[in-house]
Amino acid sequence: LVPSFQTAYDFSPVKKHIKAVLLSNPSNPLGRCYPRSVLTDCLEFCQERGLHLICDELYALTDFGRTNKGEEFVSVLSLTEPFMPEGEIKVDQNRVHVIWSASRLLGVSGLRVAC
Repeated sequence: LVPSFQTAYDFSPVKKHIKAVLLSNPSNPLGRCYPRSVLTDCLEFCQERGLHLICDELYALTDFGRTNKGEEFVSVLSLTEPFMPEGEIKVDQNRVHVIWSASRLLGVSGLRVAC
């Protein structure tokens, strides 16, 4: 995944227009999760280039566990301080964003709740 990002970034005619990397974890419609190592590589890629990482984790709670070909769900937020494992790079938490919504996940798109 990251080599593809690197290629797209390198061949971009105007790098200053690239502001963020978008991921869907788990993916839709297959529900495959990115391994921890891939998420860490994405964080490093974004950190080195000053990019935001926006991770769509809408279907995180629908993870049914590890299958024979799948990976267990890991939230990108669990890889940022203070939760990051020892030895990982430090990332700017202001550049890591997660999208989550109970209305889409639970199929209650008409429900509006405010606090």
